[in-house]
Amino acid sequence: MRRVPIVAIQGGLGNQLFQWFYAHGILDAPSFKIYTKYPQGPSVNLMREFGLSPIVERCSHCEQIFHEPIRPTIANLFPQILDRVWTIDILSRVLKKLGYFEGDTQSRANKNRFLKKRIVYVNGYFQKWNHAKQQQNWIDVELLPVLKSLHSELSKKLDLSEPYTVIHVRRGDYRLDKNPLAWMGCLADEYFIELAKEHPSNRIILLAEHKDEVEDLVFALKPSLVLDSSSTTPWETLAIMSGAMTFFGSNSSLSWWGAWMASHSGASTFLPSQWDMKRKFDPEDFLFPGCNARTPTWESMPNI
Repeated sequence: MRRVPIVAIQGGLGNQLFQWFYAHGILDAPSFKIYTKYPQGPSVNLMREFGLSPIVERCSHCEQIFHEPIRPTIANLFPQILDRVWTIDILSRVLKKLGYFEGDTQSRANKNRFLKKRIVYVNGYFQKWNHAKQQQNWIDVELLPVLKSLHSELSKKLDLSEPYTVIHVRRGDYRLDKNPLAWMGCLADEYFIELAKEHPSNRIILLAEHKDEVEDLVFALKPSLVLDSSSTTPWETLAIMSGAMTFFGSNSSLSWWGAWMASHSGASTFLPSQWDMKRKFDPEDFLFPGCNARTPTWESMPNI
C-alpha cells in the first residue's frame, strides 16, 4: 500500500498556509498527513503555534495531524531523524530518491518544484506565488469561506462596510532575532508614509504586531483604526487584509496572503520589491502578476 505523505507545518500563519496548499500540490494519493513542528526550541518561533484548524475542518484530504509530544515517539522521531540526515549532502541525495524533500526558501538555485515522484515526507516553506496559483481551486474551497465569514463578523464590530486601505507593518520578531544569518530587515516608517501620500485614503486601518512599534507611524498617518495582536488574531488580521480596497504590505508571508486574497477581489496591492535586506530571497517568488512592487526603505540594521 502506498504511504500517505507527511508535510511539516511550521512558522506563523502565513508560512503554514504556504505549506498547507503545497501539500495539496504534491498529492498523487487521496490524502496527506501533517506534522506540526512545535515547539521548536529556544527561539523567537516559540511565539508561533499551529493555526490551521479553521481550514483543516473544511479539508477532506488531511488524514491525520501529528502534534509533537514531549517524549519521543515513532510519529515525531521519524521526521526529526530525516531533518538531521538531510544536512549530510550524500545522504540527502539518497533521501530525495526515497521520497523525502526539503525546500530552502533562501536558495535561489532550489526552485522547490512540485515533485512528480512518490512523496514520503516534505519539509520547507514553499513561499512561491505560482504554487498558490496552481492550488487556487482549493484556496477558494478551504480558505476563502473562512475569511469571508470572519470579515462579515468583523464588519459589524469594526465598521468595515465602507472601502478602506490596509497598512500591514511587520516588525516584532524580526527585531528580536539577533542571528545575522536570519536577519530579514524591517521596513521603515518612510516606506509606508510615501505610499499613503501617493495613494490617499479617507479610511486607513493600520495592522501591526505591537502598537508600541508603530507610534510614529500612527502620528504621521492618523489612521482610523490601529489593531495589533492584543486585539486581533492572525486569522482576523488576514480577513481584514483580504477585504481591503488598497493594501500596503510588508516583507511578511501573512502580508503576502493578504495581498493575494485582496487582489482576487479587485484590490490594488503593494509589496516590497525586495524581501530582505541582504537579498537572500528571490522577489520573483513573491511578486505575483498584478501586484505593485515598491522599492523598500529599510530601518537601520541593529548592532549584532
